[in-house]
Amino acid sequence: MNLLLAIDGGGTKTDGVLLTEEGRILARARERGCNPNDIGFEEACRALGQVTGELLKPYGGVGQCALLGAFAGISGGTIGEYRQQFRDFFQKLLPGCRTVEIHSDAVTALSSCIGHQDGCVVISGTGSAAYARQGEALFRAGGWGYLLDKGGSGYDFGRDVLYYSLCAADGRGRDTILRRLAEEKLEMPVGDGVGEIYRRGKPFIASFAPLAFEGLRLGDWAAREILERNVRELARLLNAVGNRFPGGERPVRTGLAGGLFQEFSWMEPVLLPLLDRRHEFIRPQLPPVFGSAVEVMAAAGLEPGPEFFQNFQESLNCCSCREKEI
Repeated sequence: MNLLLAIDGGGTKTDGVLLTEEGRILARARERGCNPNDIGFEEACRALGQVTGELLKPYGGVGQCALLGAFAGISGGTIGEYRQQFRDFFQKLLPGCRTVEIHSDAVTALSSCIGHQDGCVVISGTGSAAYARQGEALFRAGGWGYLLDKGGSGYDFGRDVLYYSLCAADGRGRDTILRRLAEEKLEMPVGDGVGEIYRRGKPFIASFAPLAFEGLRLGDWAAREILERNVRELARLLNAVGNRFPGGERPVRTGLAGGLFQEFSWMEPVLLPLLDRRHEFIRPQLPPVFGSAVEVMAAAGLEPGPEFFQNFQESLNCCSCREKEI
């Protein structure tokens, strides 16, 4: 039986599967996020190693299991020298693996939406980024992390919710429903919660993003400003990668990845007038780790058969998964 390892390493969680070339999942494991820019390279490797070890334990362990290929899409994993460092890590960890490929988690998001084909993906999760693929060439916009990117991510939406709430609390701005929503979530006045916010960091700040959409449903002015500012940045990302494709009437196939696109009905009317060209928007039917499965097949020189998607979907619902609080 030919085995393949596929990992989606996001900023919030690391999700891995061991599968056959027919798309049947044999095991699934999850861990904390593995973005090296957030937790450092060593801790990222620790999370990736724990997922890999759990998956391969029934098949001889990491040092003995023979794999056709391993693919990891890692948030922040292609910045600077990280890509080669992660490749070296996996090659040492998996001496019996024929091929190892490392990419950004944006590539897994792209492939989870449209397969290993030409097109774009825009991500609005904890972070934001956009990618385009033409043949084997990849083009990127954004995805530089919360300190350097400007908008469109869960972190940005959440930070804006807190900013407007604090402005309402200290007199710099008008009152907003967001202040009440934020204080209900914090269970304290927003100013008193600043220490907790800093202590819990980026994922906690991103968890305030849904309050912006709750504010929109309640007709809040600040929520509308937050939506418009962040969607403008998403449009810039999409235009940067979408304009890589030749012009014409044919729309570019574009995946929408990340939890914030559950609220796309709010985003779409703001987004469409800002785009330079037409896009055919596609929502993923399976989690991003499916994109990693598609990519490991390509890395191993295999073409997914017509049953690959169905086998993956059915076995995903049945396979045992080690859950860990993240």
